[in-house]
Amino acid sequence: MRAIGQPLNILLLRTASDFEKTFQALQDADVLMAVLDGYSVDDSVAAQIGIFYTLARQGDKKRQVIGILHDTRVAGWSWSGKIKPRPR
Repeated sequence: MRAIGQPLNILLLRTASDFEKTFQALQDADVLMAVLDGYSVDDSVAAQIGIFYTLARQGDKKRQVIGILHDTRVAGWSWSGKIKPRPR
């Protein structure tokens, strides 16, 4: 989606810059904390987890991913360990 009055090439450069900053932050990090709320994991969160996991496998640096799930009602399970059916 393009903002009114902004050329597409400016937006593409901004997006590339955002990706580079995020990638650098993932390279520098020892721990990635990911919020997993919602019916499905956000696309960018999933990509960041994948990149971080790949970096952890390639290097000698110990890295950890911590997934945070606040709303278990959306996830379809409870803290009791019983799986609840999803509403239709």
